[in-house]
Amino acid sequence: MSYELETLNLAGSGFNGHIPHWLGEFRDLKYLNLDVNRFYGQIPASLGQLSSLRELYTSDNSLNEAIPSLLGILFNLRRLDVSENSLEGVLSEAHFANLSCLKELTVSKNLLRLKVRPDWVPTFRLKTIELASCRVGTEFPPWIWMQKKVDRLDLSNASISGTLPKWLGSMKLSYFNLSHNQINGTIPLYFPSSQNHIDLSNNQLSGPLSSKIDLQNNRISGVIPDCWSSYQNLGVIYLSSNKLSGVIPRSIGQLSAPQWLHLNNNTLQGNHPSSLSTCRTLTDLDLAENNFSGIVSAWIGEDLLSLQILRLRSNMLSRHIPSQLCSLYTLQILDLANPADVQWSNEDVTEVMKGESIEHTEIVMFVANMDLSNNNLAGPIPQKLMDLTGMLGSNLSHNHVTGSIPQDIGKLMSSESLDLSYNELSGIIPQTMSALTSLSHLNLSYNRLSAEIPTGHQLQILDDLPSIYIGNLGLCADPLPKKCRPVEPTVPTITEEEEEGKVLQKMRFDAVLVQGFVTGFWRVLGAIFSRRSWRHSYLQLVEEVADWIFVAVAVRRID
Repeated sequence: MSYELETLNLAGSGFNGHIPHWLGEFRDLKYLNLDVNRFYGQIPASLGQLSSLRELYTSDNSLNEAIPSLLGILFNLRRLDVSENSLEGVLSEAHFANLSCLKELTVSKNLLRLKVRPDWVPTFRLKTIELASCRVGTEFPPWIWMQKKVDRLDLSNASISGTLPKWLGSMKLSYFNLSHNQINGTIPLYFPSSQNHIDLSNNQLSGPLSSKIDLQNNRISGVIPDCWSSYQNLGVIYLSSNKLSGVIPRSIGQLSAPQWLHLNNNTLQGNHPSSLSTCRTLTDLDLAENNFSGIVSAWIGEDLLSLQILRLRSNMLSRHIPSQLCSLYTLQILDLANPADVQWSNEDVTEVMKGESIEHTEIVMFVANMDLSNNNLAGPIPQKLMDLTGMLGSNLSHNHVTGSIPQDIGKLMSSESLDLSYNELSGIIPQTMSALTSLSHLNLSYNRLSAEIPTGHQLQILDDLPSIYIGNLGLCADPLPKKCRPVEPTVPTITEEEEEGKVLQKMRFDAVLVQGFVTGFWRVLGAIFSRRSWRHSYLQLVEEVADWIFVAVAVRRID
């Protein structure tokens, strides 16, 4: 048999009996996996001779004796998993004496008892600590405070009593389970905002809450209790991404100065309670991804004038959006889209803008985005929207918006993204749109727009040309292949009544002309024949002219 083996994986192989002692002869072994078999008895002390071993897995067996302290000399060991057995006895400092490289310690679901000095300083820096169902002592283990890199901590059903230490709030954990203990007292100021899972169930916690409660991304179920009038100092409430049901309790409206209220991604229902209208200090209200019904309440725009972020997307609200929302002059993100997949993480906000998901981290005061897409909205674009001159992104796509694009859309000078696609807009594209010099994303596709596409430097350098105009059969000119027809001068048509009027007018003019000629002619003749001297002069002139004509004709005939 060759003892130069470095990797041995026997997981799920159906072996039973004792773990062979001769495995300790494989001195070059770095990876040993005996998970999911039917081994029983003890872990052989000979495994302590595997000085090169880095990973040891014996979980999900029937091992039922003490763990040999010789495992504590495996100075290269990085991962140790002996969970889900029936191991018993004591884990002492000797078991960890030389495990300075250890990163993951998993001994959950055994009958072990951890016995170390209160001032014990371990040499390892763990990332994973799983001691569920092990007796770790009556107090929260103080040595865990020194594990600055720990990401996953499971001390459930570990016989811990007493209060939670304040330093626990400074730990950056993604998974934290303290359920099924006898912990009492109050919850610390807050748990790290980076947590994805927190479980404090089945303990004896009591007392008032702090100014911030952060229980998001857990499995909390049932209704929200109507007891918030007792917690006047609460300013931040994060209960998002749980399994909460029922309605929003009216007592939340009795908080003295709430600022952040996140109840998104639950199964809450009913109408928005009017008691929230008294929360005039709210800056961020997130009720998205629930089952709320009814109308979007007008009091949101009348009373919550400090709102900077309002998210109501993915509910069952009616199509009507009250015009009072336009009075929220501090509003920077308005999200009524339906459906969508957006998640909060404290001050990190992800919104759909420029056709992509954009994350704004702790700079929401500089963001102004309105997303009303997929809401079955109907009617023309409200003129008041053109007054939101600080808007950076506007998304009205996938609705039933009709009418024309407002002529003064050029007032949205800060706009970087404008999406009006998949609506029923008609008419021309206003030339004023070329004044949007900050615009980098435009989508007008699939409407009923017509006529020539306006020109302008900004409109010629947009992304995704010409797809932003497709689906509008009446549009023409660059960048579309369809060219506009030249405008032909129109000849005015004359009606029958107008023609008859012109004929009558001409007849009247001719009659007046003849009448004037006859009158003038007889006046001249009358003046000539009324005076004797004028008559003789006139007849003499006629005779002379006649003689001159006769002589001229006779001379021409002779020639």
